[in-house]
Amino acid sequence: MKTLLLISITAFSGLLFAQSAPQGIKFQGMARDASNNAVSNKSVALRISIIKDQSSGTVVYSESFNTNTNDIGLFGITIGKGSVIQGVFKSISWGATSLFLKTEIDLNNGTNYTFLSTTELLSVPYALYAQSAGIDPSQHYVGELWGGGIVVSTYDNGEKGLIMSLNDNASGRVQGITNATKTCTDLTDGSFKNWIVPSLGDWKSINANYSALDLILTNDNSSSTYAPYDNWGNFYWTSYKTTDPANPSASAVTGFHLYDALPYSQYAQYGSGPSGVYVNYWYWGNQEGSGRVRCVRRF
Repeated sequence: MKTLLLISITAFSGLLFAQSAPQGIKFQGMARDASNNAVSNKSVALRISIIKDQSSGTVVYSESFNTNTNDIGLFGITIGKGSVIQGVFKSISWGATSLFLKTEIDLNNGTNYTFLSTTELLSVPYALYAQSAGIDPSQHYVGELWGGGIVVSTYDNGEKGLIMSLNDNASGRVQGITNATKTCTDLTDGSFKNWIVPSLGDWKSINANYSALDLILTNDNSSSTYAPYDNWGNFYWTSYKTTDPANPSASAVTGFHLYDALPYSQYAQYGSGPSGVYVNYWYWGNQEGSGRVRCVRRF
């Protein structure tokens, strides 16, 4: 009896990035059997085809992969980096016509493929479209994995902007703006040394694009990269100074909370110590401790 496999496509927006236009699309899927059980820890073969105009239209590119599922049946590949069957990936006219992605799989890692799905690419990856349209690749964009981190905001037509590091830059919470600042000035992610503690405005920019950033960092096939924590009790340091209303001479630093995009000096206990001025954040009567550190740099 032929095993019927199901697949769920979890991301098309995670791209391979470089200073030139990328030549790949991150693709993640989950293989399940006819009983909806994950096909775990197994070598499988995939055939990927890009079709133009309509789902039954002309194949403009196809390739094959041999890959492995993990404990929960998840696999990840980069479309454009497989064994080419037909066509040239970099010659695809992104944005010129409707494009569809056809996926086939062989559970036995051979060439007897079973059809899984044909899905329209409703959103053309920006960098690939930009290349085919002749757009200057120096014009960076939100979500680009570049410059030692991920671009979270841009201006001047993408020539300038803000980059966030790919993970929290300290183990657990850090008490004191002196320690938080040193964590960033000591950072050398991407061989860059101009990392700083985000301002309140920087955190608002990150929050405004949080969903897209989270999707890309979650699906980049790296367990060491992730978006800032978007749940209760996780506050991040900012460089914004504020004053304790009860003690105007005590200057402290406001924290930022992604869950509701609010600064949290109003829920703070002010103090000082060897690590400098600090704030212990409180929410709903529960002390949450000192802030986490996520560094940024400008380009």
